[in-house]
Amino acid sequence: MNDLASAWQWARSEFGAVKLGNALRNRRAVAVAAGYAARPAGRITAVFRDSAGREAAFRFVENGAIESEALMASAHTAGIKRCSGEGVAYVPVDKSSLTIADHRDEKGLGMVGTSKKNGHGLHVLTALAVTSDGTPQGIAAQQYWTRPRKAKNQQRRFRPVEETETQRWLDVMQSAADGFQAEGTNCRPWFQIDREGDARAILRWAIEGGHWLTVRAAWDRRLRHPDDTPGLLWATIERQPVIGSYSVEVAQAPNRQARVANMELRACEVTLELGYPTSYSAKRRILRPINAVLAREVGTTPRGESPLEWLLLTTRPALAFEEARAVVRGYTQRWRIEEFHKTWKSGACRIEESQLRARQHLVRWAILAASVAVRIVRIAYLARSKPDEAATIEFSEHEIHAAMLLAKPVAPRRKPTLKDMVGWIARLGGFVGGKSAGPPGPLVLARGLAEIETGVQMLAALAKKPDQ
Repeated sequence: MNDLASAWQWARSEFGAVKLGNALRNRRAVAVAAGYAARPAGRITAVFRDSAGREAAFRFVENGAIESEALMASAHTAGIKRCSGEGVAYVPVDKSSLTIADHRDEKGLGMVGTSKKNGHGLHVLTALAVTSDGTPQGIAAQQYWTRPRKAKNQQRRFRPVEETETQRWLDVMQSAADGFQAEGTNCRPWFQIDREGDARAILRWAIEGGHWLTVRAAWDRRLRHPDDTPGLLWATIERQPVIGSYSVEVAQAPNRQARVANMELRACEVTLELGYPTSYSAKRRILRPINAVLAREVGTTPRGESPLEWLLLTTRPALAFEEARAVVRGYTQRWRIEEFHKTWKSGACRIEESQLRARQHLVRWAILAASVAVRIVRIAYLARSKPDEAATIEFSEHEIHAAMLLAKPVAPRRKPTLKDMVGWIARLGGFVGGKSAGPPGPLVLARGLAEIETGVQMLAALAKKPDQ
């Protein structure tokens, strides 16, 4: 690696402010992150081809003085800062797990999956910062933990929130909210959560704390109508009139045909029953207002498929059509975190292939890998949201030159754009293209970045003076 590569520029922006106890550790964090960004892979030996780089990376992740919290704090601050200038940032929040081989049960990992499968690994909850154009900018908050291999013999339903994994959702979202406020960017986070996050404690946190939240409903929750009569969520929203419709392009998937779907919207304000403060006395119910939006496909569903349908609860205004449409659009940004998970776990970064021997070593490596994964997804979306921007806003001159030499494109008569550069990188990564192929994804971009790294090093060496 060399200072002329944009991987170094990115690594400095991501980890340049890290505080690991001394300057040497701080510089090492930047160097290891830059190497990972230039050649993404799951194992350290695959990322660093030279012995000095491998040795430095192993020493870094195995150093007990390196605090994982400090690494995460630097990355989270950087991700939030990239949202500066935006009025709102969508923040998808989602839980996942890393399955790691541990045949001797000696790495300090917990249970992943069912007890019958006897999987080992880590659980992780991530809040991803996404700007209004749909471009991921970085991780806003993240938390790792392990589950015990033997579940506690008690009823989960009646445990305090503090003793459940719902508390981890609250901690991550509060950490992200605090991060945006601390940076003073005037950018407000709008949390986007799938059905797994439809919990009473999360809804109360958002409503009572004044946070912006949209969550896909998982339960047919009990309501209280204005006349104090009881009701249910689905029946209430179904009775509402259609306030408008819109069309959306649906991409092809294994069990879904590509099409232009016609979506109808219904919306209303509801009052949810969200538990009891101290007892089950009906007089002490906790009632909280929230808006509900139902988006449903009508008339365009292919035979044999279920129509697209989302029932969303939101603390944002949603009674008018444009407001409801904005709520649905915000929820669709949640899919960015699924792309991040794929890139991080089994795609470009392949963190689950790591063979590190201890839990804390793995967490440090996973933090770096997560930042690199977001960078790759970010590059993919920048080429779609800002295709005509100069390639130099994200890539160094050496990287652009190396990509042109290796991809051998028809030289453009203007300065290369982001769309040009990403196309060349994708071609080097094996992207064939074609009318039905869609834009290049993170995996081919990661392969292409690794291809141009050798060219970057050669160009950097040629640029040095003989006496250096």
